[in-house]
Amino acid sequence: MLSNIVILPLMAIIPAVVYAARLARRGAPNLAFVGGGLAALGWLAGFTTIGATQIALYQGSRLADQAGATALIDKVNGDPIYGTLVGVFVLGHAIGMIVLGIGLWRSRSVAPWVAALFIAYPVGHLVGHAISPVIDTLSGVLLLISGVAIAVKILRTSNRQWDLPAGEGVAPAESVAEVAA
Repeated sequence: MLSNIVILPLMAIIPAVVYAARLARRGAPNLAFVGGGLAALGWLAGFTTIGATQIALYQGSRLADQAGATALIDKVNGDPIYGTLVGVFVLGHAIGMIVLGIGLWRSRSVAPWVAALFIAYPVGHLVGHAISPVIDTLSGVLLLISGVAIAVKILRTSNRQWDLPAGEGVAPAESVAEVAA
């Protein structure tokens, strides 16, 4: 049940990677586009499949007909569409987050340590699944720290700076009064 509850706030990762891509866009538009797109698509596929299956597992565990619940979960896990979406999740969120992290680094839109933590998340997450849940949990902490730092950077970015097209670093002043202010 706890993992089902954690899914709700974790869903904020989808708009978060879109905003991170938007932040990196000015200095690294291609990396931001590819990384942000892959990461958002991957996370969306993950929540569609894994999130729904976790809820089904929880509800199935509460049924009297455990054999029927087990058969249903086995059918879901064996479904080719489900398997494809899980594959999109694994590749999209891993590769997309790395590419987006490189875009954040190359664009210099955040401090290098923030981009490094952002990149370390998918690496630690994949290694953690193979070796230890502790490593996986620590990688999630790295993502949280980098996500908070990126959010602070976004919140401190003025509207004029935020709306600049790719490749432009400083918004021109529109009037003498703005320059003096």
